[in-house]
Amino acid sequence: MRLLILIIGLTAVQSRDCNLDLSSITSCNRISSLEQFEKGIRERVEFDRVPITRIFRLEFKHSAIGFLDPNAFLNLGHLQFLRIRYSNITSIPSGSFKNLQKLEDLQIGSSTIGYIEDGAFKGMFRLQGMQIYDTEVIRFPKDSFIDMSALLTVDFDDNKLEEIEEGAFDNSPNLNRLLICRNKFEELPKKLFAKLLSLETIDLTGNELNALHDDAFKGLTKLKTLHLGGNRLDKLPAGLFHEVSSLTELHLESNRLTGIPDGLLASLKNLEKIYLFKNKIEGLPGSLFKHNLAIKTIELSDNQLRELDGNTFSGLPYLKQVTLARNQLTSLPDGVFSGLPRLVELDFAANRIETITSGVFLGVNSLKEVSFSANNLSKIEPSSLDGLTQLVALNLGKNKLESLPRGVFDRNAKLEFLDLSRNEIAELSEGIFDSLTNLRKLYLQRNQIRSLQPRIFQGLKRIEFLSINENKLHSITAKMFEGFPLDNLFISKNPINHINCEAFQDLSSLKSFEMEDLRVNDFPSRCFSSLVNVTYFGIEKSAVSTLKKESFFGMENLRSLHLAGNNISRIEGGAFKGLAGLQALSLHKNRLSEIKRDMFAGLDKLDTLVLTGNNISTIDSDAFDLLPNLRFLSLPILKGVRLEGQNATGAVIEVFRNFSINPPSNVDWKMLCKIDTNKKRYLVC
Repeated sequence: MRLLILIIGLTAVQSRDCNLDLSSITSCNRISSLEQFEKGIRERVEFDRVPITRIFRLEFKHSAIGFLDPNAFLNLGHLQFLRIRYSNITSIPSGSFKNLQKLEDLQIGSSTIGYIEDGAFKGMFRLQGMQIYDTEVIRFPKDSFIDMSALLTVDFDDNKLEEIEEGAFDNSPNLNRLLICRNKFEELPKKLFAKLLSLETIDLTGNELNALHDDAFKGLTKLKTLHLGGNRLDKLPAGLFHEVSSLTELHLESNRLTGIPDGLLASLKNLEKIYLFKNKIEGLPGSLFKHNLAIKTIELSDNQLRELDGNTFSGLPYLKQVTLARNQLTSLPDGVFSGLPRLVELDFAANRIETITSGVFLGVNSLKEVSFSANNLSKIEPSSLDGLTQLVALNLGKNKLESLPRGVFDRNAKLEFLDLSRNEIAELSEGIFDSLTNLRKLYLQRNQIRSLQPRIFQGLKRIEFLSINENKLHSITAKMFEGFPLDNLFISKNPINHINCEAFQDLSSLKSFEMEDLRVNDFPSRCFSSLVNVTYFGIEKSAVSTLKKESFFGMENLRSLHLAGNNISRIEGGAFKGLAGLQALSLHKNRLSEIKRDMFAGLDKLDTLVLTGNNISTIDSDAFDLLPNLRFLSLPILKGVRLEGQNATGAVIEVFRNFSINPPSNVDWKMLCKIDTNKKRYLVC
């Protein structure tokens, strides 16, 4: 009986038009008339036993609001918060909110507004926050905000505003946040901000501004954050920021600027971050940042800079980050970053720099991250990195390096990340990595390395990841990985035709190992027995044709074995012996023609077996008897398959007994075989 009462109560709540949500807001859904709205409020008052004077927060959702007028909220004079979302508002008549004398926050978003009459927002003296966003409003009537003397925040983002009248917010002297992003402004009224002396944030991102008056921000002595990104500005008046010395963050990204006037930033004594990326800037005045002693971040990526003045960044004691990626720099002046005691990050990616000179990092020893990826580097001068004793990450990938100077990393003992991939390195000199005792990730893929000297990695005491893919290695030799506490190793797409199994004796800590495109036909038994901690092992797209007995013996923690895309035509009995914990085995796209019982001996915990992509012609009737926990079996289409064994007449049921006809949705299958449905097991064929 109590359950029935509860169900009836819940049904009643869900059928009402206005309900109290988890945010203590009275939420009215799918309202289409004033009568429906008034009824919903009465039900809310009666059901929840709350006086109408205690309803302070109200919202409309998914409603067709054609009933806004001064009487719509006649009995809701205590409202402090009103929000309208996902609705269609026919119009906002004059004085629509005048009875909401205590309203502090008005939000209208993700809705359509047909028309706003003169005086629509009249009498909103206590309003502090006004958000009208994503409504496609083109303009507001004159004097729309004249009564909003208490206004603190305005958010008109994502509309289609083409203009706002000059002096629109003159009666809101306490306004501190003005957000008008992603509208259609081509210009700003000359004195839009003239009386808004409390403004701290202005966001004009994503408009169509093509010019600014030189006094546009005059008198804004409290302004801290200014967003002008994503407009069409091709030049800036030199005196634009002369009276906004309090500014700490300036966004000018994604415009059409070709240059920066000398002295533009001279008054910005408190500037900490400047964003100038995605412009067309060809050069910078040498004294551009001379007066910005508080600056920490300079973002200049995606421009057309061809050179840097040697004094561009001098004398900036708090500078931490400089980004110059994707410009047209061919060189860097020696000492250009000297005297910057807090500089930690430099990004020169995708320029045209040819040489790292011995003087480029003179006088800077605090750097932690440096990137020269995707340049034209063909030379690193000896000792050029010696001063970078705090360096943690160095990216030299995608360049034209053919060799590395001996001892180039000797002073970079704190390095944890080193990318040398996609170069033309043919040989690594002895001891090149010996000082990198903290290195964790090393990328060497896509070079021309033909051999690795014994113990070449012995200094890498904390290494976790190594990629040597796509080189010219012909063999894996003994002692190659000596003293190498590696977690992840990738040696794919090398023409390897010889493997010395002793090499793996030094990889006992390895957890993930992948090899592709090997030219060896098989492996000696127990070749990988030292890889006791590997959980994922892949040998794919290789010439391997035979899996010998005990091929993987000793890999007791192996959970996933991928042998796809090889030439495997023969699996000796006991090939998987020692893999008692294996859960997934893929033999996809090999050359298996028959499936026999002893192939899978020792795989007691196997859960998933993939045999698709083979030309299987014969399957023993007891082929899967040794796989008691197999749930997912993926086979090629069983067309013309001969099933062998004493009970071959009932072959399909005998071979695939206990499998369900309900495969999981994430399994790729070509054809479903209808088998016994009594147990939760799956066959895909």
